[in-house]
Amino acid sequence: MSTTIDQLDDTGFDAVVASGSGLVAVEFTAQWCGACHVMAPALEDVARELESVRFFQVDADTNHRVVTQFGVRGLPTVLLFRDGQLIDRIIGAQSRRALRARIPV
Repeated sequence: MSTTIDQLDDTGFDAVVASGSGLVAVEFTAQWCGACHVMAPALEDVARELESVRFFQVDADTNHRVVTQFGVRGLPTVLLFRDGQLIDRIIGAQSRRALRARIPV
């Protein structure tokens, strides 16, 4: 995975995302998820383009607390947070253009 997208888990989620500042995008993914692999290059492109946004990935198979907390039911799901508050939910594989259009910078 690209260095523009860091891994995040249940234990670090609150410190990094929920109590953070600025715009944060969190993709919920899984190794077995074909749609996640299809969307990965688009997400990496957007992450490189939007340097002011912090991008993270959460493995949905091993981080059940945040998956449950945010009601993630399908993969990939991208949650957008501003100053720790959930502002948008993007469900399903998206193109680079579609992802970029949904991230309010």
